[in-house]
Amino acid sequence: MELLHPLVVFVAAVFGLIATTIMDFAMDRLPEGRMPPAIAAAAVSGNKPEDVERGPVVLAHYGSGTVAGVVYLGVFALLSMIVPDSTTMSLLALAGAGTIMFGLMIGVFFLGPLSHVGGLTAQRVGDIKRSWMISAGVYVITVGICMLLFVQA
Repeated sequence: MELLHPLVVFVAAVFGLIATTIMDFAMDRLPEGRMPPAIAAAAVSGNKPEDVERGPVVLAHYGSGTVAGVVYLGVFALLSMIVPDSTTMSLLALAGAGTIMFGLMIGVFFLGPLSHVGGLTAQRVGDIKRSWMISAGVYVITVGICMLLFVQA
């Protein structure tokens, strides 16, 4: 299977959208689960997170989640070129892509939008980071499962 074929890229975007939707279930159960998308939208709009309307928050959340699905595919495709072609190595490439994506999602959010938001206590920043790490973990696991089922089909 050609991993960077336009149809496969589209499927990866859909997987990103699905993973973002699943991630929402985790976010709804976390104390600061809804704050990371608001912070990301605030960073783009220049507003405070609590002042950003719901529309831009949803757009930032689902837009970045969809794009992240394509990035996951790109990382997986790159790792697949490095490791020998076998089922075990495909699983290793998927696990590696998930690990890299988790690091990217955490790093980009912590060093980007979160670092530019003022007025948050250290305790609240810690809660937001914890909520984001759990949410990102749910996302990466979901995309990984979708990709695994897709490449094994």
